[in-house]
Amino acid sequence: MSAGRAEHKASPLSSSDMPPPRIEFAAGAAFTHENSYICERSQADRKSCKFKLSKTILGRDIPKEEAQKLLATGKTDLLEGFISKRGRPFSAYLKLEDSKVGFEFPERTTAVSQSKQTS
Repeated sequence: MSAGRAEHKASPLSSSDMPPPRIEFAAGAAFTHENSYICERSQADRKSCKFKLSKTILGRDIPKEEAQKLLATGKTDLLEGFISKRGRPFSAYLKLEDSKVGFEFPERTTAVSQSKQTS
C-alpha cells in the first residue's frame, strides 16, 4: 500500500459468514466495492471481464439482490424510483447485454398510448 492512499477491500455480494456463493459471469465472480459491483477480474492485468454496476443509478439505490439477479438471469425485476435528467420518475428493468448494463422499459398501458394518439 502506498503512502497517502487508503486500501479498499472488496467484499463478496453475499453478506453471510460462510464463504460466499460465487456468481459466475464471463471470467469471474462479482464483488461489491464502496460504490459499485464489479467483476473480480475487471481489475486484473488482462481485463477479461468488464462488468461494473454502480450501486446508485439515476437516484435509485440498486440492492445486491438485484445485482445478483442481473448477473444470474441478465435482467432485474421492474425497478421503480429512477429519476430522469428532467426530474421525472420512471420505472425500468436493468438489462445486461455484452457486459454493459442498460434499461428496458415496460410496455406502456393502453390508456397512455390512446391519449397520445388523440393529441
